[in-house]
Amino acid sequence: MPTPLYCDNQAALKLATDDNYHAHTKHIDLHLHFVRQTAASSALKLLYCPTEDMVADMLTKALPKWKVVAHVNTLGVRCACGGVVDFSHSVSVSA
Repeated sequence: MPTPLYCDNQAALKLATDDNYHAHTKHIDLHLHFVRQTAASSALKLLYCPTEDMVADMLTKALPKWKVVAHVNTLGVRCACGGVVDFSHSVSVSA
C-alpha cells in the first residue's frame, strides 16, 4: 500500500508526475528524480491538499489562534493529563 504524501503546491505535484523539464527547475533535478521514482514504484501516492486543510502547517509556521485550534482538534491533540487542550487563556513568555 503506497504511503500518502500530501502537498499544497500544485506546481510541485505536476513536476513530480510529468516529464516536462524547464530551465527554472534544473536546480531540483536530483530530488525530483527520487520523488518521481518513488511515486512510480507505487511506494508513494502524491495527493493535493488545499492550504486551508494542511494541518502540518501548525508545526512549521506561525498561524492565527483560530487556525491552530482547528488543526489541534483535527489532529486530536490532548493534554498530558488526558484533557482537551485549552486555548481560552493567553500565555505570555518572557525571555
